[in-house]
Amino acid sequence: LPNGLPKGRKLIKGAHLFEKIHGKDPYLMVNYLTQFHGGTTAYKLTEIA
Repeated sequence: LPNGLPKGRKLIKGAHLFEKIHGKDPYLMVNYLTQFHGGTTAYKLTEIA
């Protein structure tokens, strides 16, 4: 993966790859909305032919 990083970036500690590269949790807002506004992240995909 080091060859795929943007120039000048290093992997830092984090739970997700985006967080390790950019230092930001990509799921922060999703988790907030789920917790405080009754949404869900559990979806079922149905294929439509």
